[in-house]
Amino acid sequence: MAHISIFVGSVNGGAERLSDEVATTIEQAGHTAIVITEASLDDIKKCIAYFNCYLHNRAR
Repeated sequence: MAHISIFVGSVNGGAERLSDEVATTIEQAGHTAIVITEASLDDIKKCIAYFNCYLHNRAR
């Protein structure tokens, strides 16, 4: 099961609505998804650290 964070910024809300629909589809496929509309620097750092760990393990 994948844990997916969707970072989104929107002026009129269209991107946010689409992100909510994508998150629902991801969850229906048996994964977890979270839509982050106001990301903190820590949120972004955690995502980058996880991605770097994934890339490191994949390279082995």
